[in-house]
Amino acid sequence: MGSGAAREDHRSVAGSGARVSPAARCRPARMDCRRARRCRLRARHPRSARQRQMHPQHVQSSWVFVEARAGVADESRPRLRGKKGRIERVVKRFSQRDEIELMYEDESWFSRYAMPRLRSHGPRGERTRIPKREAPKSQPQKAVAVYGALTIPEKHICIQCVDEQPRSETTWNFLGSLVDYARRNHRRWLVVIWDNAGFHTSKRLTEWIRQHNRAQSDRSDGVRIVPYRLPTRSPWLNPIEPHWLHCKRAAYSVDTTPTPKELKRSVYRYFEAKRPTGFQAT
Repeated sequence: MGSGAAREDHRSVAGSGARVSPAARCRPARMDCRRARRCRLRARHPRSARQRQMHPQHVQSSWVFVEARAGVADESRPRLRGKKGRIERVVKRFSQRDEIELMYEDESWFSRYAMPRLRSHGPRGERTRIPKREAPKSQPQKAVAVYGALTIPEKHICIQCVDEQPRSETTWNFLGSLVDYARRNHRRWLVVIWDNAGFHTSKRLTEWIRQHNRAQSDRSDGVRIVPYRLPTRSPWLNPIEPHWLHCKRAAYSVDTTPTPKELKRSVYRYFEAKRPTGFQAT
């Protein structure tokens, strides 16, 4: 009888239109009765799926934006410490030697029609709509691939633009430019840290690097290449990644569709202040 009265009382309160506090609606709720203290109700506010994705402990997910990954690159978390520790040991070991040129290498795809997230000013309460750009079929070249290498510890950026998709051949040409740059700086080794892309791990590029190192070992000014791979699904460990996003925001415009030459000119102009002296793209 007591339980029935309690149910009736609960229905009467719920039907009276009384507002329930947000904390009472949160789930899950559990009782904490440790150490003979008074029982108190603890509730956790459920976070949205977007907030869970942006949390640093979920940073390994592939759909999280680059800004979030780059934001936690300087933090030590239990799930991130293992991956960060490997790269930090490599950088600390090789950056202190004068005969080694250390670089982070990466590629980015600059489309003429797909635009990044942009910010603009407008009237209060109104949103600026960016029209969708459709690539015409008569235009064969719809994007430009950009190779980049960030020097450590100077933090200069070597840039090279190509008209085709990144492949083993274009990657090898860019490595040749980096070798010439390291030779001008009187280095003997070129340590390249990059991701696990297919054209980085291909048999063709691996064989080219092996043959190059054999030929350079007999030269007095030879520069040998030592590739080092980043952990899988960890682009936030590459410090050159945020530069691509900032360059795209500076190079693109809402009003015009750039041509391949204009897009290359905008990329070179953006990285002109960060380009090291003595680097020449082949």
